[in-house]
Amino acid sequence: MKTIAFANRKGGTGKTTSAVSIAAAIAESGKKVVLVDLDPQANATAALGIERAGRGDGSQALFAGSASSRSLSRRTMLEKLAVIPAGSDLAVIEYGLAANGKKWQSILRKRMKGLAKEYDIAVIDCPPSISPLSVNALVAASGVVVTLQCDYFSLEGLAEFAANIERLRSAHNSQLALFGLLKTMYDARTLLSRQVAEQLARHFGSKVFKTPIPRTVRLAEAPSHGLPITLYAPTSPAATAYREVATELLRRVA
Repeated sequence: MKTIAFANRKGGTGKTTSAVSIAAAIAESGKKVVLVDLDPQANATAALGIERAGRGDGSQALFAGSASSRSLSRRTMLEKLAVIPAGSDLAVIEYGLAANGKKWQSILRKRMKGLAKEYDIAVIDCPPSISPLSVNALVAASGVVVTLQCDYFSLEGLAEFAANIERLRSAHNSQLALFGLLKTMYDARTLLSRQVAEQLARHFGSKVFKTPIPRTVRLAEAPSHGLPITLYAPTSPAATAYREVATELLRRVA
């Protein structure tokens, strides 16, 4: 099983939307996918239509070891896509992680091993920070996708976030790859979007996904219906873009 973390220390970059949309697109392609929601806000869980009453212990139980990873997953509207929801106590679990001794960074990696028998791909939606939850996700991951809104604030934080990833690779996960940088909320009509895209291409080259995600109201609407964009507006430019990114991502993962 390959594990893909979607991460950025900055909020508002389209991280959760991208994790949900790409997980759905990969499931549509025929692979069995599980999305692990590690963000205490539980936005990925809600975006896949999982009501609060049906979430159970969720991903917090992965850390607590109180239930098997298989029993924690919930079915979605896509046959090959499951989700391990973010439970209500996930934020509390986070505070206790660092008290688990020297190897607290690898707790999630150990607990996710049971998923490998059931799924081809695991997608982890991280909190918008370098928190103990995010560290565990990156240590458990085969690689990371960094989402970037096409503005200068996103560029400013990218170098530091890349340094954080490198430190984790050196200390805890030598296999951690940068699967790519994903441009989100892209508007080709604006000079700013084009300039940011040019800078990313200049500095990171082939690490930038070829297809940007366009700014569209459809993406904002989809979570309120509990559907990924590929089901809510399957022929929209955003759905098409996410399918193209998913195809490119699978090539990189392979």
